[in-house]
Amino acid sequence: TYTQLNLNSANDVTFCTASPPELIGARQVASNYNHGLAILCDNTVVGWGDNTYYQLGNTAPHLVAGWRSSNAVPVIFPSTAPRILSVATTSFSSAAVDENGQVWIWGANLGAGYIPPPYTGNPTPQLLTNSQGAAVSTAIQVAGGDQRIFVLLRDGTVLAYGSDFLGDGTSNYYNYAVNVKTAGGSNLTNIKYIAG
Repeated sequence: TYTQLNLNSANDVTFCTASPPELIGARQVASNYNHGLAILCDNTVVGWGDNTYYQLGNTAPHLVAGWRSSNAVPVIFPSTAPRILSVATTSFSSAAVDENGQVWIWGANLGAGYIPPPYTGNPTPQLLTNSQGAAVSTAIQVAGGDQRIFVLLRDGTVLAYGSDFLGDGTSNYYNYAVNVKTAGGSNLTNIKYIAG
């Protein structure tokens, strides 16, 4: 959408501004639906675009829910968070992998299913856990889909969090990470790269 391109309307497309000027030298950029994230060379993570579900990860007074930012604003991680290596976006949330293999998620709770107005979300990055409540700790990459996040693990298996169509043959919503399955019901394995 035009908010991902830092444009005020579809009529501004001729300006060809690809991203906020603060993104020069970004190591990685991810976007989906109406917001974007980038990892800058100094290892900070910034976001821009729609903030309806606090998917920009920032609660500065001017970043109220529903506010759109055409400027890159920093994602506020807990002070204990290690360096971020990979970012991804979904339609209403964001995710990141840190150097310790942990996955951070913020914005809409994708595991809750459809969230009607008034819109709610969590602006503070939280660790993604498995069904036993343990934090995911061997992630190497994240990718975002419409309302789901995929996580590639060091062993080549893939986890998913969020809405249905996760490969388990159901249409469930998961509030924790689950293994993506093959059509035969076994865990998907030997995966080298994922994309949303």
